[in-house]
Amino acid sequence: MTIRIILSALVCLSSLLHSRGQQMQILVEKSIEAEPKQESGFPVLADILSQNQYTPEFSNRYFISVFGPRILGSRYDFHQGSDITPNLTYGGKNFDSSNKIPIISMTEGTIDKIIDGSESYLESIGTGRSVRVKTNLTFPRKPEWGTVYINYRHLSQMGNIPAKFEPDDPDATEISISKEDTVGIMGESGTTTNVHLHWSVARKTDDGYKNVHPMRLFRQDLIPHLITGIDTAWVYHDNISSNSALVRVAVPYNQTVIGKVSIAAPFTSGETEKVFDLEAVSYDSDNRDDNEIVPGLAVYAYPFNKGHSAYKRYESVKDNLSLNHPASGQRPPEFRFEIPNEAPFDQPVYVLDFVVEDLPPNYDPFSLLVEITDIYGNAIKAALGLVTVIEDKSSAVSIYPNPATNRLFVSVGDDFFGGRITLSDISGRLLVTTDISDDGPIEITTSNLSSGIYIIHILGGPREISKKVFVD
Repeated sequence: MTIRIILSALVCLSSLLHSRGQQMQILVEKSIEAEPKQESGFPVLADILSQNQYTPEFSNRYFISVFGPRILGSRYDFHQGSDITPNLTYGGKNFDSSNKIPIISMTEGTIDKIIDGSESYLESIGTGRSVRVKTNLTFPRKPEWGTVYINYRHLSQMGNIPAKFEPDDPDATEISISKEDTVGIMGESGTTTNVHLHWSVARKTDDGYKNVHPMRLFRQDLIPHLITGIDTAWVYHDNISSNSALVRVAVPYNQTVIGKVSIAAPFTSGETEKVFDLEAVSYDSDNRDDNEIVPGLAVYAYPFNKGHSAYKRYESVKDNLSLNHPASGQRPPEFRFEIPNEAPFDQPVYVLDFVVEDLPPNYDPFSLLVEITDIYGNAIKAALGLVTVIEDKSSAVSIYPNPATNRLFVSVGDDFFGGRITLSDISGRLLVTTDISDDGPIEITTSNLSSGIYIIHILGGPREISKKVFVD
């Protein structure tokens, strides 16, 4: 049985986007899974890692950038790793773009790949001077993914590594590397305009190396001032047309660990939800920069790795955003969904827009349920009505068909006998109540219900389960 702890459930409707949008109610579900042992360090030694607080400077880049969608210049870009700023201090020394900080191995392992050569060659391949380490670790929460591989890119020079090492040569000598050995020096080799370290974490599959969220290597409680699990988000809804919607998601700068965003609704295609899975998108190297990779769910990003507020970053690029972007300055004002100069956008939050298509004509906004899940198992659910869904994956409960048209059946295990089943809409309005009196499936008539999302609540003895159901 999966237990969730509800930290907050606040109803808050506010105006946004020309006073038409609404802020959706938030329900936070924190994972209580035990944190794994911390076995990897960071690729730099910096004072900021041992401090207990951090405030992004509005004139500088953040210490850590984002894995996922962003605007790079004026184009949509899916960033497959994380970047570390050159402006750091350690042991009384100041480092910056001129005095570049050493890059160290995050863990023990062996050198798996080296990319080096002339500056023109490094520019042509994009990644720049790079080292890949095959670590001695497996993924803390995903052991089935196997060995962790770490790439260190855009180096200005290599560490103590033989320049002619060829990892594909069967006669090559294996080169071991220890934790905190120098991999190289931070730089700007390859296709980049700034001195920084780009580091990425990958798993090896039959289809090659697949980049995953770099923060998977860390405990979410290790450096909460820099990166931690999601417990705060702002989610907004606005109508675009009679059958399409805008969902805007914002999270604090230190909670950019989104694993996926799902939007549930009674779509006309017959789907019950559309899911933007960041790591799955990252795996698709040919299409990852396509913001419409999920049919019917277009993703629009904003610049992130600058110390300005989200509003100021938006203002600096809005006139260069494509006409399709909901907030583009090229749109007429009445069709522009701007980032407002108000909380939380007056802070350095990470913002994503989702344009949801394929909704029923004149859809009910209360039928949308947004869920943000991070890589640690924490979840935030948002809707325009009260949502209290504590899901249990137990096979003791079966609900079918889902989605339902005329009838819905609920089968439960023996420990629920004598209990009760209720059906509510997502605003919490009770629609059906029935007792659990025998071992046969319980039938609920749904033909009189509007299309949308409903909540089945099952209570029996000490057990209590809620599940989402869809009615066509």
